[in-house]
Amino acid sequence: MRTALHPWIFAVTYKIADVMSTLEGATRTARAQDMLIAPKIVQAIFAATMDFYTWKLGQKLYGAGSDAAMAAVRVPCSRYTNAD
Repeated sequence: MRTALHPWIFAVTYKIADVMSTLEGATRTARAQDMLIAPKIVQAIFAATMDFYTWKLGQKLYGAGSDAAMAAVRVPCSRYTNAD
């Protein structure tokens, strides 16, 4: 499902991080940290957006306020919780 748009989004992300680091006069270390953090933030936004729309789809399919709608988001995330 990835098109040429996917790498382009991250190229723009790196460019924005570079420009912002330059404008704020960041040190080399701070600049490197900005370059490491920027794509993680973009990916987190993508993940949160997908979770939101999965929940919205669950509401549409199972009804608003349905436990099944929340389960559509919780089940994929459940492997990250501590069951102990």
